[in-house]
Order: sequence, then structure tokens, then C-alpha cells
Amino acid sequence: MSAFTFRALRCDDLPMLHEWLQRPHIRRWWLAPSTIAELRRDYLLDTESTTRAFIAIRDDRPVGFIQSYIVMGSGNGWWENETDPGARGIDQFLADEGDLGRHTGRAMITAFVDELFVDPQVTSVQTDPSPDNERAIRCYRAAGFETIGLVETPDGPALLMRVGRSSGQQRQRHLQRPSRDDRVRKASLQPNIAMPIDPTAIVIRVDDVRGAAVIELLQLHLRSVALHSPPESIHALDLDALRKPDITFWTAWQHRRLLGCGALRALDDAHGEIKSMKTAPKHLRRGVAAALLRHIIDVAKQRRYRRLSLETGSMEAFAPARALYARHGFKECGPFADYVEDPYSIFMTMDLTRRADQQ
Repeated sequence: MSAFTFRALRCDDLPMLHEWLQRPHIRRWWLAPSTIAELRRDYLLDTESTTRAFIAIRDDRPVGFIQSYIVMGSGNGWWENETDPGARGIDQFLADEGDLGRHTGRAMITAFVDELFVDPQVTSVQTDPSPDNERAIRCYRAAGFETIGLVETPDGPALLMRVGRSSGQQRQRHLQRPSRDDRVRKASLQPNIAMPIDPTAIVIRVDDVRGAAVIELLQLHLRSVALHSPPESIHALDLDALRKPDITFWTAWQHRRLLGCGALRALDDAHGEIKSMKTAPKHLRRGVAAALLRHIIDVAKQRRYRRLSLETGSMEAFAPARALYARHGFKECGPFADYVEDPYSIFMTMDLTRRADQQ
């Protein structure tokens, strides 16, 4: 049987992929977007996702679809107990029903798993077929996957299966120094989770502080602050305080994924205070906090505030936040409003009456 190669999914593949997904032998098991626009959104425009999608090629002919993703932090109720950052998940199908039962699926899966294991940081590969999909289960077992057990997923019951480096699936070449071709394959197959998000794709909106995901993020914020400051030096606002009329609270989203939050408190007619800046852990260092900060600064200017200030921690854990504020023109100052000098606090302010080149 000819070798498989894997090409990253392209925009011009979407009509073909959409047609494949309508085929009965695929539609029976594959929950997928119903339109080409939705496929483009989920596979080509969603920079937050760690999923990488590929077209499987054999004899210069596209024969199937396969995708990989980082298991830990999948979100939306998937694999919440996973703690291994090296675990990868895969899903796949063969395009032509005539290829079923001819060991084509086993060969495709084996070749793709080999590609994933080129990266030494990948520790295991898992999949989760329906317990009723006997053909897929046999195929994965033939490719070296072991049955872990039945699990409940957001899509319903599934059979968790896994293959690791210690199994027979590992090839000797994985222990050798990767070739240039291996490094190219690694770069294409492994998700870049630190990729910045296009600012135009971030939607920032006023929030009523009542959604479950928002509350969870704010509770994480309060726990994080408590790890680094004594109780008397904690100035983070709780949920009730964020709902008061002097506070405007925003959340940042990409599609339906919560990226972060921030708030603006009106101290008086000319002075505002930034509060509750928090980025969801999966989206750190991707430009979320900067987008929120720019939005809050713009609103403060629209309100004709003369000054915008903030309090943040003095400890090393808060150094990235202090650097962010400094890059946007904030300078250290003394306590303002009701604050007092505190070794655990650093105060910063921005004069909104000065032009940017005078800050």
C-alpha cells in the first residue's frame, strides 16, 4: 500500500470536505458543521483552537480527513481531568466507503500517529469513537490503540482509546535526531497555542456579571490575588461590587469563548480606575489584556476623564501586568482615592489630557 502524506486543510478544500460530510457512512458518526461557512469558521478562522485539520493523501489523491488537538484544556466540558500537556487527541474518517475494511484506515492512522510522535513533547495520542462504532474501534486497535474504558463526553458516551510512546506504535526513528523533513512535519502538525489573536476577531461587550463562565473567571481572579497578598492588601472586587452602578464591566470573546474581562470604576467626573483585569489562562500572552486595556482607555477618553489610574501588586507575579500598563503609557504614582501606602501595592496613572507623544 502506498504511503500517506498529510496536507494542512486549505480554503479550497472546504467544498470537498463539506460534500464528504454529507455521505451516509460519515454522517452517521461525525457531528460536524452543516455549512461551508461554518467549516471555514471552525477550522480556518478560529485561531484560539488547538485543533489542526489535514487532508490525507495517497497516490496523489485525497482519501480522508484527520485532525489533532491538545487534550489538556480542550474546554467546553471535554477532558477536564487531563493534566498531561503532551497528550494529543485525533479524529478521522475515510472519504470513500469503498476504502472501509481494506486496512486503509489503519494505515492512515498509523502514519499520522507516527507524524505526531516526531515531536518529543508528545507523550500519548487518544481517540474517542462511539461505543457502537465497531468498525472504528477495530481499526484503532489494529493501529496500536488500547481501550481505556467508557467515558461520558459532551457528545454522549464514548470509548476512550490511547496509544503511548512505550507501545509498539513507537518507531526507532522517534529516538533519533529529527531530520529537516521531520522538523517541518512537526511544525505543521503541532498547535501553536501562543499565537496572538487578531484584535479584529475579539468582541468586547458590557457584561452583567451573571454568566457561569464569567463568574468562574472572576473567582479564579480572586483566588490568584489571594495567593500573593495578605487579606488586608487585597483590593480585587467581588461579584456584588462589580454589579454596582459606578462600575462598567466588560468581557472579551472570540466566537463563544470567553477570553478575559476588565472594568472601569468612576471615582468622580474626571477620574476613573481600572479594575478586575483578568485573562483566561488558555489565552495568556495572546493580546487579550492589551485589547481590553485599549478599550477601557478609549471609553475613559470618551467620558472626558482627565486621569485614569489603577492599583496592582508589587510582587513578581504581577510584573507582566505592570509591564503591560507601562507600555500603554501608565506611570507609577502615589495612592489615590481611598488607597494608602502598602508594600504589596503599586499605583499607576495616566494623564488623559496629554497627547500620546507627551506621555
